[in-house]
Amino acid sequence: MPHCATPRLPIPSYTATMDHKTEHTSRPHRLINTRTLTFAEFHENDVVPPYAILSHRWITFQEITFEEFQLVSADPSVNLKYKPGYKKISEACSKAQKDNIDFIWVDTCCINQADYDESARDIMGMYGYYANAVVCYVYMVDVWRWKHLVHDLEKEIVEEETSGPLQWDGKIFSTGLEEETSGPLRWQRGMFEDSEWFERGWTLQELLAPSTVVFFDRHFNRIGDKGKLKLTVASLTGISPAVIDGTIPLRQIEPRTRMAWAIGRKTTKPQDRAYCLLGILDVSLEPNYSEDIKRAFARLQSVFLDTHPEQAEWLGNKGVGDHDGDGANLYSILIRKGVDAFVNNSPAAYHSEGDSSGLSPREFRERIARTTRIHGGGLSTSYYLRREQYHQTTDDESVD
Repeated sequence: MPHCATPRLPIPSYTATMDHKTEHTSRPHRLINTRTLTFAEFHENDVVPPYAILSHRWITFQEITFEEFQLVSADPSVNLKYKPGYKKISEACSKAQKDNIDFIWVDTCCINQADYDESARDIMGMYGYYANAVVCYVYMVDVWRWKHLVHDLEKEIVEEETSGPLQWDGKIFSTGLEEETSGPLRWQRGMFEDSEWFERGWTLQELLAPSTVVFFDRHFNRIGDKGKLKLTVASLTGISPAVIDGTIPLRQIEPRTRMAWAIGRKTTKPQDRAYCLLGILDVSLEPNYSEDIKRAFARLQSVFLDTHPEQAEWLGNKGVGDHDGDGANLYSILIRKGVDAFVNNSPAAYHSEGDSSGLSPREFRERIARTTRIHGGGLSTSYYLRREQYHQTTDDESVD
């Protein structure tokens, strides 16, 4: 039960949006009590209390596992609190307490990796875990601010949102990022934009599923929330600002566009390149880490076409009955060819031989953001990019 000795302040207003996430109902069965730093277990019919959730990069040999967290909780003298992973959990709990949230979910220790059934259930339900959280704290270990850089990125965004041709009348929109400010703010902003968090596979759903996402640097200084930073985030991810802030639900975005957001993202385990798309594509698939990446994509393609049979032609299948193959189409589009699979409208281009177009994944995602159109209450993307329009910068070219 929550510790109630301290007088309670009102829950922050952003918690009111939690109940709007009805399409994904899964919630964690194990949370961390933010006051006692101990586990709280919940069974199938229990009401799971409001909770925060942490999004972060796993650092090898530095994280706290399920077993280690149990040891520390049972015996505070156990010398594991020196690990950066424990400090990360402790700081996240402190942030949650300040937001009057008694529980938090952290994947590194709340998932018992030794229990296959539990781990599989958590992976399949993870999009719902993030969607139903009160707030998601994004911890960016590779971003920090010197003491004199006290400006919040949100302050810069106020100017940014009022500049540039941002249009929502069916025309191509521009993010307005061309008119950036210079000086310390720009330097700080560059560090945020270069964070590896934006390049990871699992962080795609961790950005989109929660109603509220707040970014923090390595010292847990607040950078800003995704609503205020949506234009910057759009330029880095290729995702429309209207999707980032929840104005347009993810389900209204064509699956092909959702897949494009994953181009170039990395995962530690190869199979996770497929599994991290389950929530994004709104499909269910039990993970199997004994299979190779092609087999993982074959199974993903099968369940995807069961849900979206209209996408069969785009994937090169003549009909729904053809999707029981080796998954080479989806694997080829997202992994082997990557950007090159999206640079032309012709379906033949998706399956032709050849290297990538020369666009980096980040450059490609920026082009996606700039060619996304509003129509009929939803979004679609025109992939009209041509190889000859863009070139790859060489080491000989300098940038002022």
